[in-house]
Amino acid sequence: MEATGWLDGQGIPCNERSWNFLLNLDGYQPLPEPSGVKRITAENFEEFAAIHRQIQGDMFWNCERVRAALDRWAIFVTGEGEAAGEVLMTLDGDPHEEIFALEFADRQSHQGAFRVLLAAALNCLNSNGTKWLTFFVDEDCPEGEILKELGFRLVGTFVCHRTVV
Repeated sequence: MEATGWLDGQGIPCNERSWNFLLNLDGYQPLPEPSGVKRITAENFEEFAAIHRQIQGDMFWNCERVRAALDRWAIFVTGEGEAAGEVLMTLDGDPHEEIFALEFADRQSHQGAFRVLLAAALNCLNSNGTKWLTFFVDEDCPEGEILKELGFRLVGTFVCHRTVV
C-alpha cells in the first residue's frame, strides 16, 4: 500500500477499488441453462445497447466501441425496464477471458438475475474452452459471496487512481 499512500498524499484520489476474482474452469460442471437470457448478436444489438447506454458513463467500452468490435465479445441480456441486466465478456479465443461488465440498468443489486447472467456466461466460456476467468466487482458487494459459492477465488484488490497531467 506504499504506492497508494503516496498517491493519496499527492492529492491524487482513488476513484475505483474492486475485488479481483479468478475462476479456473478446469473441471467446471455446466450450470442448468438459464431461462429468460438472450445472446446478443449484430441483429439484436439494440437490446444490449438500451441497457448499456444507461450504465456506460465515460467507460472506454461504450456501445459504439462494443458494436465495432462485436466479434471479440460474448454478450447476454435478461429482464426488462429498470431491472434489465447485461453481461459483457471477452471471448476471443484466449485461454484467459474477462467479464467486463455484469450490470443492471437501475445500477441496483439483483442477485437472482446476477446468477442467471453468470450461469449463461460461465456455460458459454466453458463450451469455448476458456481456462481462466477474471471478474472485478465492487468491494464488499453481496455478489462476492455468489462468486465464492461458484468456485471463484478472491486473488486481490484492484485500485485505480486517476489524474490529469
